Amino acid sequence: MRHDKSHGRSTLAANPAEEGNRMTDSLSDPDVIPDHCGGATLTDLAGRVRVAHGHLRALDVARSPDLVGLDLAHCPPGLHLTLQDCARLEWIRLPAGDTGATVHLDAGDGRPELLVLGAVERLDCCWSGGTFEVQAPRHARPLNGVAIQPSPPDCPVEGWVALSPSLPRSWTVPPALRQVWLHRPQGLVDVHVEASGRLDHLVATDAEALARLRLARTGVRVQLRTCPGLSEAYNEDGVLHMTDCGHRGAILHAKGGWRRLTFQRCSFFDVHAETVEVVIQRSPRVNHLHVPGGVHAITTHGHFPVLNGALGWYGSEANGVRQLLGTHRDRDDALSTLYGWTWLERTRAQRLSALRALEEALDEHDPELLWRLRCLLHLRVRSQPKRPPDMDEALRVAGNRWHWDFNSDLWLEGRASDLALYRAVADQPVGEGFGRLLHCPGDPHTLHGLAWTLRRWHGRGDDWPDDWTQAIDKGLRRITRRGYMNRAIHDAVQAVLQLAVRLRDRALADLIFAFARDRLTPEHGAPLFITLAQHGYAPARPRLMVVSRKLNWLQEDLRQQAAAAAIARVRTHAFSIDTETPQEASI
Repeated sequence: MRHDKSHGRSTLAANPAEEGNRMTDSLSDPDVIPDHCGGATLTDLAGRVRVAHGHLRALDVARSPDLVGLDLAHCPPGLHLTLQDCARLEWIRLPAGDTGATVHLDAGDGRPELLVLGAVERLDCCWSGGTFEVQAPRHARPLNGVAIQPSPPDCPVEGWVALSPSLPRSWTVPPALRQVWLHRPQGLVDVHVEASGRLDHLVATDAEALARLRLARTGVRVQLRTCPGLSEAYNEDGVLHMTDCGHRGAILHAKGGWRRLTFQRCSFFDVHAETVEVVIQRSPRVNHLHVPGGVHAITTHGHFPVLNGALGWYGSEANGVRQLLGTHRDRDDALSTLYGWTWLERTRAQRLSALRALEEALDEHDPELLWRLRCLLHLRVRSQPKRPPDMDEALRVAGNRWHWDFNSDLWLEGRASDLALYRAVADQPVGEGFGRLLHCPGDPHTLHGLAWTLRRWHGRGDDWPDDWTQAIDKGLRRITRRGYMNRAIHDAVQAVLQLAVRLRDRALADLIFAFARDRLTPEHGAPLFITLAQHGYAPARPRLMVVSRKLNWLQEDLRQQAAAAAIARVRTHAFSIDTETPQEASI
């Protein structure tokens, strides 16, 4: 690779015919003997070299600082070429055809400058100043030549890599180019692509002045890195990927019909797009997304606010719900926007934030509307994003299964918010399906969530319908009929037991005692007997003595706890038959 120390105009021939004649003059033909895999290595090459071997599949050229040109046009298509320590190399001629070559360049300390003719499937380069890669689109024909030089190529190539080029303030991509890779373009503000152009892929890195992209050709893939001044990008059906773009307070107008926008570590405060199918947002500083045409899906990565695709709003889910509900109050046509909000793609943590936001809105907005939104959120957990929201299906699914898929350490918090929303519509027809599911909870997770929530509400002095306590009794009877203990059942029974302590419900204590005595092994029953004894349930004490004798030496710690609880002073008299209530320890 020839290194242009002056960083000025390229010294490659501008006339293609002249360049072709120069390439074929005075060519040397070194002996090449491929190995059994079709690979060969050449070193110490100089001048212009021609390699023509019908079975050559891979060629490594190294330690050839005086090599000027390399003619591989008569090798098989699909050649794999690696070049290292070829500082003066000016040109390469690759085989033509529908199968392109793969070229790896190691340019060392100097900035590369090279003309590659022929079919190129992929060309990548590394040097001390960075890396780049040019690759033909999948399922498309290879690129017909790539020029690595600071000025736009005059020879007929389809790829151009420009390192620190000097371009006019407003530049139109030459119509013959299919791929353009710009690194540190000086003074470039506007980039234009005509509708008749052939550009497929545009990359710009460290483009400090770049502000506007106007790409009239449809379906262009654009990658931008470190373009702080970007303010406008237009294309139809294209993909725009931005990394480290924008600045604090900047506004980006993504005009046209971009198929996908991707933000990574971007600093735009406000993004306006006309229509977009997918927005992948990885930038916490992007606070506002406004897409009047609607967003089909938004994917977020990391702890970032979820963005709304139809109405602009800021910050957290709570602020978003507040603004959307306020708009719905003023405009009858905003209901579909609310439904669309429930259908956005969310992480587990963001799903919980959305549910909590609906709970927080109970004091100001219609509980029935909030419950309908809750049911759509619940349905979205199990539905494909391309399916439109279906309210009838959402209400039906709400009565079949209570499943949210929250984070394991926060799922009870989610169940509590869910029950708060249902409590507001428990006597309305819209809540009938979920009510039937809740009033006879045979699933341990449902029973656990209900018991945990009622215990929490009791501590705060909140009320709940009387039949919810009856539902706890029914659910406990259902799961304790099973003759085994697993983690889910254990946690559910423990939650009911803690609720029974708060409510001083002796009937629930009797059920749990009978379950532990008749159906559980000493190992699984001991923790329940210990809790019962601590809160004044007298039959648990002799049972603990029996259990402590049955536990083997492998459960020595549990055996000692059981024996100690059998004779220890009670913490409360929650389950005591005696009506006297002496001073109790805190629960």
